[in-house]
Amino acid sequence: MYKTNPFAGEFLALGVGILLLYLIILAGVLLLAIFYYKTFIDTMSYIRPQNRLTGVANVLFMWIPLFNLVYGFIVYPKICDSIKNEYRSHGLSEDGDFGKSLAITMCALSFGAFIPLVNFIAPLAILIVWIIFWVKINGYKETLMQKNAGGFSSEAGGTISVSSDLLD
Repeated sequence: MYKTNPFAGEFLALGVGILLLYLIILAGVLLLAIFYYKTFIDTMSYIRPQNRLTGVANVLFMWIPLFNLVYGFIVYPKICDSIKNEYRSHGLSEDGDFGKSLAITMCALSFGAFIPLVNFIAPLAILIVWIIFWVKINGYKETLMQKNAGGFSSEAGGTISVSSDLLD
């Protein structure tokens, strides 16, 4: 009456293989995100507290799903302006807008992922701008690391901003 499927073992192996592949990709994306936000935290820790426009720990709010779509428009320009302030205080040559336009472009493209037909090309554009922005911020981090070797995370109340405003 009931026949057993002769391919049941193969289907199970295929399912386990797909699950493992999914978990590996998920772990890779998570690691990329961790290193990405760590770059911002490290960069902010090499900026003097008086030159920061936002707290170091405010970068962690970008982990909140959907909130990060809007908060990126707030925190990324402040990080870029903080880098600009630190460069000015060291008398270093200015480098355009320090990635602010890339940050705003990346955030705007994130909303393109919700628009039909545009959502097919938006992820590729986001990926390209994301990589360029990350490399640019990492370059600023390296420069600031040479100028401020010890960092400034222990000053002015630790790594959290002195301001009580979430959107400072």
